[in-house]
Amino acid sequence: DICNLPALEVLDIRDNQLQCLPTKLYTIQCLRRLLCDKNDNLLMIHKDLRSTTDLVLWILKLHQTYKDEITQLENEYADIEYKAKDSLLQKLLIEEKETRLQIEIETLNAARPNEYIRRKRHFL
Repeated sequence: DICNLPALEVLDIRDNQLQCLPTKLYTIQCLRRLLCDKNDNLLMIHKDLRSTTDLVLWILKLHQTYKDEITQLENEYADIEYKAKDSLLQKLLIEEKETRLQIEIETLNAARPNEYIRRKRHFL
């Protein structure tokens, strides 16, 4: 990985038909010159901005920042989605238990010896 070359000072990647650059290039502390013009397919950095190393590195850092934020939001979304599905499952399980308890109550009420209780009250 080119980003693991901390002593890299000049990177000349001109005229290579590159489509993108590693966004972590901005982390190379010694990088003083990044020459990336004449890469017509390099859409992440406008061609008019490719001649200034500091600007290119700043744009790469910006790309990485957005990439990290998007990843974080995607992870949060996945977590919320999981919790929502789990909550729905819990709700369904509670509703099922509620239905079983209601049936059990109705069954016990139907089996209760109502006539016996009525007569017993009469004698007491």
